Amino acid sequence: MDQGVSNSDFSAIVTYTGTNLVLTHSVAADADGLTRGLFYSFKFRTKNAVGYSEFSSILRIGLGAAPPAITTLASDLENCGSTYVAMTWIEPAGTLHLPVLGYVVQMIDPISDEWVDILDASTDPDKLSHTEFGLVNEAIYTFRVFAVNFNGRSTNIGN
Repeated sequence: MDQGVSNSDFSAIVTYTGTNLVLTHSVAADADGLTRGLFYSFKFRTKNAVGYSEFSSILRIGLGAAPPAITTLASDLENCGSTYVAMTWIEPAGTLHLPVLGYVVQMIDPISDEWVDILDASTDPDKLSHTEFGLVNEAIYTFRVFAVNFNGRSTNIGN
């Protein structure tokens, strides 16, 4: 594990010996001295009578959870027309120590009746609005927005 700073200076947090074929270790903030809100890198290797294997690819985790749901998705009716709609949202409160990295907006496709991404601003935390153009006048559309952090998308309850 890299101590949450730079993908370098790795130190062993668990060493197993024996002949078990499956070994597991649950990383815990308190037990392993981890800090919420930091990102940690892990890599693994094995050892046998011949020596050590190569290290695995690096696995990165953010210590926290996916962001909470966006609770307000509002139409900006002053900025709507017959073929477009403007919408805004606010950053979710209580992001559980990990910053919001951006947002994804989805709409139910009127032909397939399935959710499709119409905006992927998952790397733009300042993007708190979107205008969707090309809509059909007098049709009904449904939208939702997700906040995104290192651990994934929020739920969409409330929007």
